[in-house]
Amino acid sequence: MRVNIENCANNGDPASHAWALGELVRNLKELRDRTQAGDMSVLREFFDLFRFNDSDTLDWRNLERRHATGRAIERACESLPQGYDINIQLERGAGSVELFLPDTDATISIHDDEGFAETIHAAIDTAINEDRGNSNA
Repeated sequence: MRVNIENCANNGDPASHAWALGELVRNLKELRDRTQAGDMSVLREFFDLFRFNDSDTLDWRNLERRHATGRAIERACESLPQGYDINIQLERGAGSVELFLPDTDATISIHDDEGFAETIHAAIDTAINEDRGNSNA
């Protein structure tokens, strides 16, 4: 079911207004709770349910890709072992990720065909594995 919330607000009777407002409030609370828990799929569900007169589509692929990249960067800030650095270089149409190893000038170029967020995650995973290998030696 899809609800054109704007149509309902402008053309509906009082019972329709009350129903739409109740659904909107219930769904906004769910949106708040699930996004706070890190579940961004709820955004798509919300905008698939509620429609507006002036627009029918959002660029979900672009939105999800940007959010995934942000999560990857946040994970790097939280999970990268001490002494490891990730260098992200960007230019129009391209980007690269290099992992700098601690206490050396050595770097590892990281590549992942899945996308930029996945490349950042691969760099983090490489750093964690390298760090574990060095602590076991």
